Amino acid sequence: MKVAPPFLFSVFPAMRATRFGSFLRQVLMAAIIGGSLLAGCSEAGEAPVSVVGAWGGDRLNLIFGPDGGRLEYDCATGSIEAPVRLDAAGRFSARGTHIPHQAGPERVDQAPTTRAATYDGRVAGNVLELSVRIDGEPAAHSYRLERNRTVKLLRCLL
Repeated sequence: MKVAPPFLFSVFPAMRATRFGSFLRQVLMAAIIGGSLLAGCSEAGEAPVSVVGAWGGDRLNLIFGPDGGRLEYDCATGSIEAPVRLDAAGRFSARGTHIPHQAGPERVDQAPTTRAATYDGRVAGNVLELSVRIDGEPAAHSYRLERNRTVKLLRCLL
C-alpha cells in the first residue's frame, strides 16, 4: 500500500486516519489529475472540430461543406474539392483550384484559366487565418475571415 507524502499530513491531518485518509487521497488525486488535464487545454479553447459553414472578410467569402469549399473573391473564384479536417492546433492544408476573372463580360468561347492552389488555414475560435498560394505566383495571399459572416463583393472593377 502506498503512503501519502509527509507534507500532505501537515496540510491534511485527517489523512492519517486509514479509511478517511484513503478516500481523501483519492479525491485529492482526482483533483490534481483533472486540473492537469484542464491546464493542458489551449487558452483560446479547444480547436473546433469542423470548419463547415460560411466564413467572410477581406474581400473573400468562403463556404465550407462536408465535401470541400467554395471561394468567391471580388474578381476570382476557387474551390477545395476534398473534405477539410483540422488538426489538434486548428490548422489545415488543402489543394484546390483558383480561377481569376477579368472586368467586363466573359466570353463563352474562351475557357477560364484554372490554376492549382494550396489553401492553408488556422482556426482560432471564430477567426480563420487563410493563406492562398496560387501555382506560378511568387507570393501567398493572406486573408482574415470570420465564421458566419459574408461580405459584399465588388465584382471585377476596372
